[in-house]
Amino acid sequence: MNPYPQLKELSLPLIEHYHNDLLVHDLGAINADPDVPFMHWTNVCGTHLVQMFPGDSLVWPARGKSVPYLFGYATREKLLDGKLEEAKVHNQQGGALLTLHWDGRVLHQRTTGRAVEIVREYVTHVGTAWNYRAGTGKWWAA
Repeated sequence: MNPYPQLKELSLPLIEHYHNDLLVHDLGAINADPDVPFMHWTNVCGTHLVQMFPGDSLVWPARGKSVPYLFGYATREKLLDGKLEEAKVHNQQGGALLTLHWDGRVLHQRTTGRAVEIVREYVTHVGTAWNYRAGTGKWWAA
């Protein structure tokens, strides 16, 4: 099942500016990988999507490799840590008008605080699989 139609129905009426966040960017990302869990925030000025790919997904660069990201380069560890930072930003800004979690089967409404915890659990899980202490920039002893 693809969660995008339900996500669009719930989010679109709340957005006043930057509709393409939802209608173009989120649509493309979700349709490319509809089974991948994600966290989604809707605000008056657009949306934000954090996809939670498994640690062995090909979307992650190989260990020790950097890839272009925003205005520089990032390792897979920096990309992983960034997912938690993104969730924290939404919580610190007083939340969102709507926060949704796709668990791969069902779309759930969440508080921004719970969304941070879900993303934290995900980041910790993937970091552990990589032998990386997510959020610390440190590796576990091998």
